[in-house]
Amino acid sequence: MCSLFGIELRTGCFCNQGACNEYLGLKSESNNNNISTVKKCGDEMDLLNGIPLGACRISFGRTSTIKDFEVFKTMIETCFISTKKLLTKLNLNLNGLNEKKKNVGKLTDLFFYPIKSCSAAKPNRWKLTKSGLWLDRQWIIVSGDGIILTQKKLPALCNIIPNVTENNTLQLSDRNGFQNPIELPLNPETTKTEAKLTTVCISNYMAFSCGEKASKWLISLHPTFPQTSKILRLLPETCVDPLITDIKSSTQQNSTFTNEADYLLITWASVKAIASAVNLSAKDVAKRFRPNFIVETFTNIPFEEDNFSKIYIAGIPFEITGKCTRCQMISIDQESGEKDPKVLLALRDARCGDKITFGVYLKRLTENEADISVGSTVIIERNSQ
Repeated sequence: MCSLFGIELRTGCFCNQGACNEYLGLKSESNNNNISTVKKCGDEMDLLNGIPLGACRISFGRTSTIKDFEVFKTMIETCFISTKKLLTKLNLNLNGLNEKKKNVGKLTDLFFYPIKSCSAAKPNRWKLTKSGLWLDRQWIIVSGDGIILTQKKLPALCNIIPNVTENNTLQLSDRNGFQNPIELPLNPETTKTEAKLTTVCISNYMAFSCGEKASKWLISLHPTFPQTSKILRLLPETCVDPLITDIKSSTQQNSTFTNEADYLLITWASVKAIASAVNLSAKDVAKRFRPNFIVETFTNIPFEEDNFSKIYIAGIPFEITGKCTRCQMISIDQESGEKDPKVLLALRDARCGDKITFGVYLKRLTENEADISVGSTVIIERNSQ
């Protein structure tokens, strides 16, 4: 929220753990020991046994102006005080609907994102692997000092259009057409000695550079890209050194550069509810939520996916593992890269004081390779009312 208003927010304990503990009431040694065992830098854990673990700080100095204060005041009023209820309370009572149809839907759209935080590829049919959609988030873009570049700070990433070619390459194109496409091999010859440890959302991976040519293409794409930017490819599981114990094991569910889960599902009913509230097209709003699957349900009730427990897409079983908490990413127009907070604010108002979530995470319950197609039937199992 603060970033959308040009405000830098500092969180944590501001390099003064002692004063922070005193202020928050985290005085005992047992509390500190508890924190060190469960808390990691960069995670989303804000409370321990109901006690805050940090604070937020915004500072005014001698160069600050009244205008700076007015911007801060507007942010507080817009994001935390002035709330207009855009959607009525949802009625999830499905009694009276056709018993067979109320738990049936259709997969209308399928997306994967080869490069993390760049544009999507949109096939009609694609392969499922044991760790998600094939090639989903297998590449990332980093600065020279290893900082992951995302649309939050570099909206121009949405200009990178991926396409998997028949030549067994990933073609990257410039949305604006200012420079020629570049192709990256899907199966490059590399070894674990060429890879480096990379951290994404507090998880460690092994990745290797896609080369100088790819870096030069990237830097020429847009002036906001750091001059040391480079594209990294996730090291195939077969090359990971088994002696490196902090790398995500190939037996774990997540072996891509995803943040939380291998699959994200949203419904058109939820998308249209937000789109209607902000007077945007449903297609444009859907892109902002960056899903893997979009489902059309027979019931057509916004946010009913919150109550799904399991789904079957073309007979393939998926378990719902949680809701997707949203951030300023949904404020970025995926075509232009421009930021506008109205989608985020509309979602906040639709959630009526609850966490700002949209869509649900999925975990596939089988590991065999399979194909999934747009138009597939979706069977829904729900949590008990």
